[in-house]
Amino acid sequence: MKNFLVYQSSAGSGKTYTLVKEYLKLVLRNPSDFSHILAVTFTIKATDEMALRIIDTLRNLAEGGETNLRKDLETETHIKDIPGQSKEVLKKILHGYSDFSVSTIDSFFTRILRSFAREVKLQIGYDIELKQDEVLEKTVDDMLDEIGTNTELTTYLTDLVYNNIDEGKGWKIDKHIKELAKEIFKERYRERKNILEEIDFADTKERVNDLTKDMKNIRYNFENFMEEKSCESERL
Repeated sequence: MKNFLVYQSSAGSGKTYTLVKEYLKLVLRNPSDFSHILAVTFTIKATDEMALRIIDTLRNLAEGGETNLRKDLETETHIKDIPGQSKEVLKKILHGYSDFSVSTIDSFFTRILRSFAREVKLQIGYDIELKQDEVLEKTVDDMLDEIGTNTELTTYLTDLVYNNIDEGKGWKIDKHIKELAKEIFKERYRERKNILEEIDFADTKERVNDLTKDMKNIRYNFENFMEEKSCESERL
């Protein structure tokens, strides 16, 4: 695959700019090709951002803006009238917006699956359900079964139990863990996934433990201070 390109970079280093430029290089050569180009992202937020960025960039180029990008496009595509081509592309996209395809990976594969629903013997009008609760129940139960054999996990969960008891939340922690685990299914977790992968959790865990102890000391000192002041006020 000689035309297969891979761009690797960290968060905030200009991936969106590069992807938008690559998209424009394709569509500016032939404005009607926009309906045959697929842009795929991981999250709904990134999809909206990408689509908006493409439209805004085309509008700015059509109005004579985006000087640096325009120069890059002129050099790499050899198109002389970038504003004119941008205006033409923008007009075609706006008049055929349903063919402007920027989607998430899961929605793209859902579209593919629906297209071959008959071939794979799926019912017409089928729906997709993610049984998150069942997955979480099984995962948390399996994790709790490791108590007593996994030393690090046992220590962490024991501390969590004591902490919950101190805060009057009871000793049962399975519900608390399941609620916390639901975060991985949320959009904001997916957005931070790349950042989380770069974190040194061995070092972070120690710092979190230290901060937790400091916060507990601050809270206990404050509670003792307020209790002392309360007793003083009662003696007055």
